[in-house]
Amino acid sequence: MKKIIALLLAPTLCAALAACGGKAEPKEVSPEDLLCVTKSDKYGFVDMLGNEVVPCKYDDAYDFSEGLAKVELDGKWGFIDTSGSEVVPCKYDDAYRFSEGLAAVKLGDKWGYVDTVGREVIPFRYDGADNFSEGLAAVMLGDKWGYIDTSDHEVIPFRYDLAAGFSEGLAMFALNYYGDNSDYIFSGLGFIDTAGNVVVAPCIYSRANAFSEGFAMVERDGKCGFIDKTGTEVIPCQYADAYDFSGGRAVVLRDDKCWFVDADGNETATNYDPRDVFPFRYAPVEW
Repeated sequence: MKKIIALLLAPTLCAALAACGGKAEPKEVSPEDLLCVTKSDKYGFVDMLGNEVVPCKYDDAYDFSEGLAKVELDGKWGFIDTSGSEVVPCKYDDAYRFSEGLAAVKLGDKWGYVDTVGREVIPFRYDGADNFSEGLAAVMLGDKWGYIDTSDHEVIPFRYDLAAGFSEGLAMFALNYYGDNSDYIFSGLGFIDTAGNVVVAPCIYSRANAFSEGFAMVERDGKCGFIDKTGTEVIPCQYADAYDFSGGRAVVLRDDKCWFVDADGNETATNYDPRDVFPFRYAPVEW
């Protein structure tokens, strides 16, 4: 997610540093020290003191991942390092962030992968591509998805209408997928392991998230709940919306109120405003 901060914070931060006495010791800039900012409709990066490290010259930019940030210049995408050097040239028609040392990039109407020094290590032959996770990436040939490893070897055959990244050893797939990004229907949705074995058989759910802390959020008949890694619905589909488990609990929405639910299904009330937690459900419709 992009991080936009007001440059007006910089004088306050600098004053605080001066009050502590002396100049800051020079140090190597790390990606965690840089924030993506916008100025005059252009994007760049500043450090924690508000100093412009990467000039605001890009048409779009995203946060750093594995030491590199995705940037757009004149309609083309590439990657820069923390000094602003263009490590991967801005020549691609689309790009995803780096993950496990590789990034999916699009040239014309085909996808391939580049490494962190800009070498095109997986050829541009795929019709769709996703990030690498747990050593595998979902890619599309024709209208079917399968999985490859970092050497471009086919590990799981191209037989799915939809395939997602691996998390905790499992990845969601769908055998039937209809519609487009704004109006879609799944059927035959399940989970496979990294060898392609079906672990959670294609079932009744229309939506599913990746596994987190042993549970995956699923949706059935417009209501959300959670399954475990055997496919058992351990928390019933009774919520209007839900987030993934984190720290032993998940935030769920019921009766226009936010609740915590734990692994046993016990609920605890929160004082969260559902409009802040689930903004897309409460956003006004523009005509």
